[in-house]
Amino acid sequence: MRGITIAIDGPAASGKSTTAAAVAEALGYCHLNSGQLYRAITWASLRGAWNGSENRFRRELERLDLRLDRHTPGYRVLVNGRDIGEGLVSVETSSHVSAVSTRKSVRDKVLAMLRNEGGQGGVVCDGRDIGTVVFPDAELKVFLIASAEERGRRRLRDRGLELTPDGIRSCKRGTRRILNGYWPRCVGHPMPSYSIQRLSRPPRSWIAS
Repeated sequence: MRGITIAIDGPAASGKSTTAAAVAEALGYCHLNSGQLYRAITWASLRGAWNGSENRFRRELERLDLRLDRHTPGYRVLVNGRDIGEGLVSVETSSHVSAVSTRKSVRDKVLAMLRNEGGQGGVVCDGRDIGTVVFPDAELKVFLIASAEERGRRRLRDRGLELTPDGIRSCKRGTRRILNGYWPRCVGHPMPSYSIQRLSRPPRSWIAS
């Protein structure tokens, strides 16, 4: 059985990847995390020092051998045949991925790869523009939201930091800034399409309940 394509969108720290991974595992699907592709390109650009010239960046991006190795319940991202492992989540990659992901050439490359994988079905994909631009015809589309406080808590937990009131307030401000910049940076539609089912995510994981 081929399976369907499920698209999960939403702002930073709303629980997209956690939810997508849990849904994929429950259904026996593959979890396709679009952020891994952006991170892989960022890692490669930093290693090759592409960022000095836009023309050079585009040339190097065209030459880059970026592949997805599909296996349940997820994918390995291969850069020139290499699994870069922790390079995807290094501090250096994390600090540059936002800027790299705004480049149209990068988004076009990632878009093509995501559509190729999603077209095979049996995929739960999360990330920006997933339900509007990448998979507008997905059989199921979800726009996942959460309060600023809950997103702040998630950020602290993801970083392994203590959940202090000051830390939560700081992360709340940070996630609000990200959310305010989320829609203007979108290459495609600035808002979720009318066909997306909007779910307000409670503080406790509804996946586990």
